[in-house]
Amino acid sequence: MYNVKNMNMKQSLLDNFPKTIAPMVNMALELGISYQEFNALIKQVFIEESKRIIQQKNHKITDASVSVITGISRTAIAKVMKKSKVAESNPWINFPSRILAAWTGQDLKASIPYSSKEEIDFIALTKGVTTEKPSKTILNEMLRLGLVDFNGDKVTLVPLDERNLENNNKQELFKQFTDNMQSHVQAATSNLRDKAEVIFLEEAVKVDGIHLQSAKQLSKVSAKVWRQSSKAFIDEVQPISDKEEKEGGQHKLTFGVYCYYE
Repeated sequence: MYNVKNMNMKQSLLDNFPKTIAPMVNMALELGISYQEFNALIKQVFIEESKRIIQQKNHKITDASVSVITGISRTAIAKVMKKSKVAESNPWINFPSRILAAWTGQDLKASIPYSSKEEIDFIALTKGVTTEKPSKTILNEMLRLGLVDFNGDKVTLVPLDERNLENNNKQELFKQFTDNMQSHVQAATSNLRDKAEVIFLEEAVKVDGIHLQSAKQLSKVSAKVWRQSSKAFIDEVQPISDKEEKEGGQHKLTFGVYCYYE
């Protein structure tokens, strides 16, 4: 027999689920994605997550066990499980993001030389983060994403509120978006569980009844606040990351901020 509290949570999730996925469905429709295509993907997600639950309980994964949890027929499950799994997202922190973090964390000027013998340059900055990729390759990627400008021998950060997202590679933006959204939802759903071992930070400031111009101004303020917060956080993160990544650390952490107005 179901626990009454679980039943209430189930109904709350069902009641609120349409609101949470509505923006994604809206974009899907604009891109010409049909219900049939979306349904096929959701079916695959249900199957993969049920397998994860079964593994956590140390039980054997079978078509029957997956069917019991998901309510999907064994025939449909067999077909899905034969196909390739959902492609994994990009590495958790990509190199451009790590370079930006190191740049702000070290209090470097907004414009630094690409190569210099007298001061910290872009080459030294990138090598301090990774030796796996050439500095020029990372620079080209950051230019493609609209994160920096490169004139003469100077590499200059593009302010957050001036970055032209229209020129960015949409696939890269989608990867970052899905990673961020996944972490946000995981924090929230973890907090909602009855036996949550840890309460994660998941808060937002909401303002109603303001004019559009004020909303735009506050949006710029949010970017400023983010730069201050990210720098303070990176000052704590950088020495820990530098040490423990070499020691084989496997855990990850996401600290993010978003701002939306309408």
